[in-house]
Amino acid sequence: MSFKKLNNIVGWCVFLVATIVFFLTMEPTVSWWDCGEYISTANKLQVGHPPGAPLFQLIGRFFTLFAFGDVTKVAMMINIMSCLCSSFTILFLFWTISMLAQKIWLKDGDGSPVINKVAVLAASAIGALSYTFTDSFWFNAVEGEVYAMSSFLTAITFWAIVGVGGRRAESLPLDYLYRLPHRPLHRCSPPEPSRHSCNSLCGVL
Repeated sequence: MSFKKLNNIVGWCVFLVATIVFFLTMEPTVSWWDCGEYISTANKLQVGHPPGAPLFQLIGRFFTLFAFGDVTKVAMMINIMSCLCSSFTILFLFWTISMLAQKIWLKDGDGSPVINKVAVLAASAIGALSYTFTDSFWFNAVEGEVYAMSSFLTAITFWAIVGVGGRRAESLPLDYLYRLPHRPLHRCSPPEPSRHSCNSLCGVL
């Protein structure tokens, strides 16, 4: 089996672990802080507090449709969206760590020693799963807040940036076309200036 295929399989296994953990510990209804506001504005497609989070509310509205008119399930659907965003954050974190580790231990590609391949996969899995169980990330992963989606978009952006580094110069224009849409998306999701700055920094990099 090629390392690329093995890397994808292990990555999706890590995603599955994160998804199960988040779903089992998910808030069944509205949490404290801004969750109630975000859930209600997403459900009714209204405007939240400045600077707003239109992308979160649009995607959140889509997830509320799976409540099938039962308003008691709306909050749970938004929480499920946060869980999935967080799980995909872990998936892209795994692949990002893997790409960075391959630059060190797999310089010969599939011809590298098996122990090096195991080391790359183990390091990626440990790094991604460690972040899965960190207090702040786990706390925000299971409630209807914007931080899960913000982390997801940041993870995709950084993954794309790291991926560009391993490609030839002639492919860069396509990569930039791929990466540019993520910057305005970031502006639509996280509410705090610190989050905006972090995501903008990823875009600059």
